[in-house]
Amino acid sequence: MNKISKQQSQILDFIKSYFSKHSYAPTLQEIANHTEMGSKAAVLYHLRRLELLGLISRTKNSRGITLKELISFSRIPILGVANAGYPLAAAKEEALGEICLDNRIAKNSNNLFAVKVDGDSMNKQRIYNPGMSTYSTLENGSYAIVDKTANYGEGDVVLAVIDEAATIKVLKYSDNYILLMPNSTNPIHNPIYIMDNEELFINGKVIYSLENPNLSS
Repeated sequence: MNKISKQQSQILDFIKSYFSKHSYAPTLQEIANHTEMGSKAAVLYHLRRLELLGLISRTKNSRGITLKELISFSRIPILGVANAGYPLAAAKEEALGEICLDNRIAKNSNNLFAVKVDGDSMNKQRIYNPGMSTYSTLENGSYAIVDKTANYGEGDVVLAVIDEAATIKVLKYSDNYILLMPNSTNPIHNPIYIMDNEELFINGKVIYSLENPNLSS
């Protein structure tokens, strides 16, 4: 088999990464911007080479790139909005549609659900996912992927419910209280202290996040 060039390898890696975050392919312009190749014509040349090598297939659609490497997807429910700020919104489990999710993110998609992130108190937090071998961040408007059965502990990012309001924070323990810590570029956010006599429910561990994912209603 012919070897692929450095530029073609860079394009292929970007396509795989883009698929993992969005569940659909990037456009020629997005590939050109990421790889700094300068033109869509240059990208198109390398895509044709990748196609001849049997690594991708293409259609005339602007996002019509398909990876020949088998990547399977599942659909998981979006069950509401979680504050990445102070928990003000009521924690109501309501189906807001579905997300198409790369199955490499978790072994069992039946244990997963998504919530939309509202706020910037966690925008510095990077979450490593072993299945994807990459990091994701919890930006405002992104979708947090939550595993309701995963073990969680000190330092993990969790979806917590306090007084019937949902929030995403880093979990910390102390002798007399539990801390829900922000991790943000915005200095207005403070830790949330949960005393022994206060009720806290951990709804699951955040294992990944997606920006602009493929949604269905």
